[in-house]
Amino acid sequence: MFKILLENNYADTLRDNAKKHIKDERMQYKDVIYFILKFASDNKLLISNVDLLLGKQEYWDFVNIFALNVDENTKSLISQLCKTFKRLFFMKIVSEGHEYYIEYNLRRICTLNSIKPYKSYSLYDFISPVKQNVGDFIIYMFPYMLEIIYLYGNLYNPALASEWKNIYSDIKKMETYVDEDIARLLSQPKPKDQAYISSSGGNEKKCPTNRCNQEHSQIIEIKKMVIEFIKEGHYIMCDEFYNLENPAGVIEVISPNAEVDFKLLVNYISKFISYGITYKEKSIYLPKDSQMKKYNFYVEIPFVKNMKKKHFLTIYNNTSYELVNYYEKNQYKYADPITQLKFAYLSIWSGNIVQKTHRIHFDEFISFLKEKKTNIDHLRKKVDIYELKKKYTGMYLPESISKKMTLTFTNNKSNFYCHDFQSSSEELLS
Repeated sequence: MFKILLENNYADTLRDNAKKHIKDERMQYKDVIYFILKFASDNKLLISNVDLLLGKQEYWDFVNIFALNVDENTKSLISQLCKTFKRLFFMKIVSEGHEYYIEYNLRRICTLNSIKPYKSYSLYDFISPVKQNVGDFIIYMFPYMLEIIYLYGNLYNPALASEWKNIYSDIKKMETYVDEDIARLLSQPKPKDQAYISSSGGNEKKCPTNRCNQEHSQIIEIKKMVIEFIKEGHYIMCDEFYNLENPAGVIEVISPNAEVDFKLLVNYISKFISYGITYKEKSIYLPKDSQMKKYNFYVEIPFVKNMKKKHFLTIYNNTSYELVNYYEKNQYKYADPITQLKFAYLSIWSGNIVQKTHRIHFDEFISFLKEKKTNIDHLRKKVDIYELKKKYTGMYLPESISKKMTLTFTNNKSNFYCHDFQSSSEELLS
């Protein structure tokens, strides 16, 4: 019997028929979806949808929106939905001020997420959206660079293993657009008001040559100590091209617990130097990634009357939520090329934002982009989604489970529906 089913492609037929019924069911809500998209367009809210970016959108499962004032926008949207369609729409607060759902007929039709602003900068100072025509209006979508970071992260999500082939196919299509974005960054004109800040901190023009050379030598020696520390630990290097012999740039690693790492690192380095070490959680400017955290480590070097804080190490604390495959080379652990690509794109994305907000030295930024582009071209050739993964670090915790655990402690989840329609709710439900 099973042989007959296989020979007649029963599974494929069943799957194709299911897709048709799913599409028909989703199309029932096209007017509601269109209204939500128009609301997002009028308010210039950002939308994430890979299928639409790649031109293969058949229907909307739900609309994924990102906004600065998510609470105000969600309540405004649900109020307008109730008044326009004269139906009850339910709002679920997953995390107040951060994530909201809108449900209709017991199914989710919209998710609204918060994007944190940075100081006085507007949303579009950071994100140059892709404009997409929908009917007679334009919606504003996440750029390709952002989406490809998330797609590479999905290639190690065990729950999506059956979709890895399709995900990688989307990545390959998206690479063309990402390369165009990088090319535009590389060809941008040098600003007239040339900035003086270097990526390692400090004011380049105001720093005397002898002092800069001395500080640079001190930082190099400290980085060499850290590299030896990393070799003996559980750390996964994010970049296989990092020069271990002459560690000029910031060291980037993956590790489960930054607080523990800080204590271990201080204990290790204090055997050799007496400088102070601090660390601070920093933004990674990824609106859709709530699990991964970034910590920058600084060494405080006293020089004459001033105390210089130099950034020498970045730890990404994401292995508490993700499984990261790695390989060993010369006694160091390196993330799989898939994960390295994720962090390479992340470096370009966040580097471009920091260049705008902190006025990183332009020539240094362009040099950084060229180096990352070369590394990306090399890593793309090494991706193998069919390779048997043997060495993992971290643990798998789906984002949905992580959210439920958070809600258990905060008791933050609640429901809300349009106040204006409470008086007529019995009529609507009859």
